[in-house]
Formats: sequence, C-alpha cells, structure tokens
Amino acid sequence: MDQEFENIDSSGQWQNLYNEIRNQSQECPYKVAKFPENRNRNRYRDVSPYDHSRVRLENSENDYINASLITIEEAQRRYILTQGPLRNTCGHFWQMIWEQRCKAVIMLNRVIEKGSEKCAQYWPSKEERDMDFSDTGFMVTLELEDVKPNYTIRLLELKNCKTGETRDIYHFHYTTWPDFGVPESPETFLNFLFKVRESDSLGPENGPAVVHCSAGIGRSGTFSLVDTCLVLMDKRKDPSSVDIQKVLLDMREYRMGLIQTPDQLRFSYMAVMEGAKSILGESTLQVSNMMDIHGKIRDVLAETVRGDGHHGQRSLSEEDFIHALQRRGIVDDVMKDLHFTNVDVSHTEPDTVNKSATRFVDKNITQLKTTNISPLRRYLYLQVLGGKAFLEHLQEPEPLPGQVCSTFTLHLHFRNQRFRSKPVPCACEPDLQEGFLLEVHRDGPGDASKMADATTMLSICDPVHMVLIKTDTSGDTTLVSSYFLDWRRVLSAPNGKTNVSVELLGVGSECKVAVGVLNLKLELYPPLTETLSPDVITTQQSLERQKTAEKERLFLVYAKQWWQEFLEIRPSHHSKLVKIFAQDENGVNRPVCSYVRVLRAGRLLESPRQAARFVSLLAQERAPVVGGGVRQEQWCSMMAFLCRNKGDCEDHATLLCSLLLGFGLDAYVCVGTKAKNIPHTWVMTCGTDGSITFWESFTAHRYIHRPIDPDAPPMVPQPKPTHPYRTLGCVFNHKTFLANCQPSDAVELCVFDFTDGSRWKAMSEEADLGLATVWDDHLSYLLSAALSAYELERCTGVSCGNEEFQDAVRRAVPDGHTFKGFPIHFLHRNARRAFATCLRSPFCEEIVCCRGDHVRLAKNGSTQELAFITNAFRKLGAVPHPQFPIMMVFYPE
Repeated sequence: MDQEFENIDSSGQWQNLYNEIRNQSQECPYKVAKFPENRNRNRYRDVSPYDHSRVRLENSENDYINASLITIEEAQRRYILTQGPLRNTCGHFWQMIWEQRCKAVIMLNRVIEKGSEKCAQYWPSKEERDMDFSDTGFMVTLELEDVKPNYTIRLLELKNCKTGETRDIYHFHYTTWPDFGVPESPETFLNFLFKVRESDSLGPENGPAVVHCSAGIGRSGTFSLVDTCLVLMDKRKDPSSVDIQKVLLDMREYRMGLIQTPDQLRFSYMAVMEGAKSILGESTLQVSNMMDIHGKIRDVLAETVRGDGHHGQRSLSEEDFIHALQRRGIVDDVMKDLHFTNVDVSHTEPDTVNKSATRFVDKNITQLKTTNISPLRRYLYLQVLGGKAFLEHLQEPEPLPGQVCSTFTLHLHFRNQRFRSKPVPCACEPDLQEGFLLEVHRDGPGDASKMADATTMLSICDPVHMVLIKTDTSGDTTLVSSYFLDWRRVLSAPNGKTNVSVELLGVGSECKVAVGVLNLKLELYPPLTETLSPDVITTQQSLERQKTAEKERLFLVYAKQWWQEFLEIRPSHHSKLVKIFAQDENGVNRPVCSYVRVLRAGRLLESPRQAARFVSLLAQERAPVVGGGVRQEQWCSMMAFLCRNKGDCEDHATLLCSLLLGFGLDAYVCVGTKAKNIPHTWVMTCGTDGSITFWESFTAHRYIHRPIDPDAPPMVPQPKPTHPYRTLGCVFNHKTFLANCQPSDAVELCVFDFTDGSRWKAMSEEADLGLATVWDDHLSYLLSAALSAYELERCTGVSCGNEEFQDAVRRAVPDGHTFKGFPIHFLHRNARRAFATCLRSPFCEEIVCCRGDHVRLAKNGSTQELAFITNAFRKLGAVPHPQFPIMMVFYPE
C-alpha cells in the first residue's frame, strides 16, 4: 500500500484515480427522495439516499429521512450516513436515532462554515441544557461536555416523551475539519477515531453509529472508509490484503458520492497507512496515546479534588483516586497497551522456545473448566489423537511466525452436552489433540443419579455427533464434515479402553468423498466390572438398524399413498411446493418434521422476539454448487448449522420455529415462494384468537396476515399484503404436517383453519400401515341396529329386525361404493385382546388396510351381562371399492 501511494503521489494521479472511482461507481434508484413531499427534507438537491438502503422512520406518516444505512459484513460495521439535520428535520433525526438504537452520533462539521449554516443546532448548549422536539415526541438533555483542542465529546440524554424511557447518547464532534478539506494530520484524525472506538459505539453489539457532516458524503465517507479499512486489516492481520478502492466502491453502493474530492481520497490513504502502523506496533500513535492517558489522569485528579471539596473536609485517599480512574476506564486503557509473554524460560529449552514461536497461536483462548467427577456416575472420555489423510491440505505450508492461517475446529454434541476443541492450523495431518469428558446416564425419572451399567449403556443409542469446521484467514467458516459416532464398541473392550479411526466424509454433493481420518481413543470411567461380548453389541446395533429401516419403509409407503390422495383432490397440486423429505448435510433423506424440535434456550434468550433477533444474526449462505445449474437445496442438522454460524433460509426457519415452540407458541415452518417465484422458507405462529403472524428468520421482521376475501364485492376495500411472500405449499412442525389444498396457494388468499380438511390435508402423526383414518359418527350409530339383531338371534335362534339395518346402510352408502362388515363376539371386555383377535382374521385385515381418499371408518359395540358372563359383541364393517371406496370399521377401544 505504501508503494501504491508513493506511485500515485509522485505522478500526481489522484485526480485521475478519483475520476476512475466515480466512473466505476454504480448509481441506484432514489425515487422516494424526489417525491414532492420530501423535497423540503433534503439539504442539497443532488445528494439523495438510494431507495434500497435508505433508513425508514417508523410510526410516522412519512417515513423519509435523508440517511443511508451502510453495512460491511466482514468488518462487522454498520454506519448511518446522513446529512446535517435541517431545522425542520431535527425531530426526525432524533427519532431515527431512537428507533435504530444508536449509541453515538459522530459530527464532522461545524454549524456555521464559510458564513453559511451547514447544520442545524440539534443538541442543547450548556446554557439551555434541554431541547424539546415536540413534533416527534423527544427531548434531549446535555449531561456532560468535554472540550479538546480538535474535538468535543458530549454525553446527551435522549428521552422518549411518549413512554418516559431514556437513553444515553455519545456525541463526538470533530471541530477542525474544513468543508471540502482534510484534517491537519492523520495522527489527529486517528486520535479522534480511536476515541470514538473506546466508547464501543461502533461495535456490532450496538445499533449503527450515525455519521454526518453537511451533505453526509465527503467527510462522513472519509471517516467510514478509514475505520472500515483498519478493521479489515486488524481482522486479516495483513494490511496489504485490503484494497481501499474496492472498499470505497462497495460503500458507494449504499450512498452516492462518498468522498467528494481527490484530497479526501489521498488523506484516506494516509490515515489508513498510519493506522496500519499502529496495528503493527510501529506508529507514533502509541506515544501520543500514552500522552493522552497522562492528560486523562490529570483531568480525573482535578475533577476528584473538586468533587471532594463538596463533601466536607474528608481527605482524598489513594483508594478514592484509583476508584475514580477505574470508573473513567483509564486503568483499562493502560492495561490494553501492556503485553506480557506467558513463557517460563527457566523450565524451557532454547530450542523449544524458538519452535513454539513458529506455531499457530489461538487468540480466542477457550478457558478450561474444572469438572467435578462424581464417583457414582459413569463417564466416557473421548480423546482425539490427531488427524491424517486430509489430502486437500497436502501442499499446505507450515505457518510462519505471526502468520494468519486457516484452522480446523472440532465440535462435539452428545445428548445435552456440547464441546469445542481449540483451533489448529489446517494441514494434511492436523494436530488435533483434545479430550472430552461425556456423562452417560439414563433420562428416566430417578435414573440420573444411578451409575449406568453395561446393559443400560447398551440401550442408549444416542451417537456422538462430531462436526468439523474450517475457518479461513478472513474468519469465514466452512462445514467440512458431519459424523455420527457409535461409541458403544467400548463396552466390549477388556480394560474399558479402545482406539478407533473414523473416516470423515464430505457434505452436500461431496457426501460420498472422504476428507480425512481422525484417530480417537474411547475410555470408560470407572471401568466396567463385566464387559459385554462383541456379538451382543453387534446384534443390538443390527436390531436397531432393522427397526429404523422398517419405520422408514412404513413411513415412505404411507407418504406415497398420502401424496397420491393429495394429487387426486386437484390436478394442479403437482406444482405446489409440498416438501415431505429433505436432504441433510450427509445426503440422507429425512422427513422435514424431524428438523424441528422443541428447543428451550434457558436464560440465554428471554423472549420470542429475542430468539428471532438471535436467528437473524446468523449469516445467510446457500449450499455450494460445483459447476453451474440450479440452486442446490441442503438442510443442515441443528448442530451443524450452529457450529457453522450460517446457513440457508431452511436452516434459519427450522431453528426459529424450534425456539418459538420452546416459548410455548403454536409455530410452524412455511414452505413456499417469495417475489419472482423464488422458493423460500419462513415461520408462522397461530394465536389463540385466530391471528396469524409471519416471522422472517433472516431479518426478525414480523408480519400480521390479513387475508383477502376473493368473494367480496369489488367496492369493498381489501387489505394490502405487507409481507414479501407469494405462495404457500405446506406448513409443518415437530408433530404436524399440513399441505395446502385450497384452490389458490397465494398467501394473501389462504385461510389458516387447520381443522378444515377441505383447505388443509393433514398427515397423521399416528398413522399405521400408511392409513389416514376418518371416522363417520352417523354410520357408527346405524350399526347399533345390527348389533341388536345379532344378540336377538343368539338368544332366540331366529333372525329378525335386520331388514331396517340393511335399508339404512343402502341409503348411507353412496352409489358406486361397497359395504363390508366384520361381526365378532368375545367372552371378555379387554380391548387389546379383542383387537388383536380381529387382526388375526384375513377378512378383518383386508378391511383395516383398505386405502383410498374417500375411506370412512365406523365402530360400535354392545355389552350383555348374563349371570356373571359377559357376551361382548364387536362388529367391523367396510365399504371398499377399487376406485372410490368408503370404509366402515368397528373395533373395540
């Protein structure tokens, strides 16, 4: 970068470079700014916010303000660049700060410059102390003011007069930056920038910082550009990797005309280069910072002495002075500049010291926790002894001292326990050396305090889920592998210890390709007194696989039949987005309902809206596609999604739905499309009053669904949809799956009455053998006549009274349908035994297994008590037909 600056400076090419950046800048629409009602809200006619990035005022008839939100994802920086408020927009300015939850305002101009007003006085002076903005309902109070040679720092209190709530706002005012000019030196500017950073006002944990000058593009653009570039340099640890021109072009996509002159562009380079020296520890800023700390100490001492004068004659102690320094953050500032090397040289060989300097250093050190091991509990100690055959990194060089490199991190999940390894440099044989202590116990009542024996642990089929994450030099994460380890082989180890090598496979389209091998050691503590035979473990695993395969087969049979019934309702259902199965990161087809579960976050998330905010902060990334083609869909398991910290809309929606279910809401994942017919997934909640709320998992926005009545007269006003969703194919959660079978799948026309079978076709959670059961109460009542006739025939030997039953059945069964019944009697009243006896009959099994979209089932029975002997009659009936069968089945409950 230094060489680039020298080349441009020596050849006098700053004007050409500036013109080149202007020509490459992309101009976006700004129609809203040109509306007639918004003209008096713009300070300059040629500086307008783009429509796609403008800040919108909430709870206001006119949401326009000349302000743009600039987001730099990699740097985790957000700025609101805006013009200097006009006298008629000061209230809007403070309303925006309140709604966007901003912590600081950075002002880079003076109110009067060159004899003209460049900005309204929107904050109170020392004399008036308060300013009331009644048009928007806010009041601003000056709390503190600290005047420095080049800047002034104020602490303001912003009060919402409607709610009475107050917030503290920092006001950083750079007072010596001329219009269309540059500060006197990069050092003075960087001192101001670092002062702003010390308040944590620019961090991602707060709302965006408001930066303004007069137009909000020249000096504001310079400040934002320098800060962003320095953050990127600090993250990458490589100043040469930051392209200032590219960063500026990216920022110009959010607000027009950032940096107004070639001199401002040249100064940005100078400030970034000086800031880079500070990152590398070569800057004179460190000296100036220490001088600034000395000045702070003197100021605190003076304030403390003055304050002590108001409390009588009590003498000022050293402890009082230290507390005052701590309250002002001076002690923390000093400690930041102290660097300690935690190496015991007396116990280290010289060669070891030199070698350790070339090894990777993890700055995000995970604090080791001391675990109290109970002698009454069973533990599994899982050790990772390193990796091998990660051939993708075969040519990876060994990291040099201080060099930033890509890393591997291993995450583990077992039942309710999660662990993370330290990151290690990516290599063909990564040095993953970690140990994890997993607690093994049953979940039943009273079982948690008992030590699990071999038989108990054999029945615990939960695997250890291992997720390997790669983090590159820019901090971007990639899911390398997701593996489920069956740990129970250790139950047959003679001494309770066994070594195993697991082959990790890729994810997505590479799920059949090996990415590497991990060497593991499994150990039980305390060891088993009696181990199991390997054959017993193999048999148990085989039985579990067979049971799982049978469940999957039965569900697949049922799903196919259910889908055929859904298609018979309306031919257009072929094109609806009804998602029954989805592939996970390992390429395994799983029912979509299995991706959702009730998830309680404890005290980490305190409300549903906070949960939505948390999910929206996870980055969005589509599944990578090798080569061209359409979008590849990949639903990640919750563990893999959380470890990677990013995913597609399906991952966000299933996580948000799980959290909302944990808060007791009736939540569903919605599968449909948004604008331009793009497939999309979002979340819906149903209120007890019938209200429907849509939750967008990417943004945490909530939309109230107001359906349109297509049968209403043309003159009746209809609500306009506020949500971005267009069509809806199906909804589901952990125990419900419903397909939209309404004539139109447009979201605004949908009626969300899930009990209405004509609008929503449900998939039964209790379906056996693939049958969705429908009971007909009227037909059940008709069968009472047949039961009476059968009992009378048994008593008298004469058949009578059955004619009325036959006539009633003929009237109840539609044309083209057939009735079939199965009468049976028992000498007991045990429902389970009776039903088991019925199913042993091929005739009854044919009735129970009858399939079709118009099958109707019925049941009835009577009990006769005769001299201590119960003669219980039960009747099973059905009306099967090859095309449109109706089915009546009677069986004991």
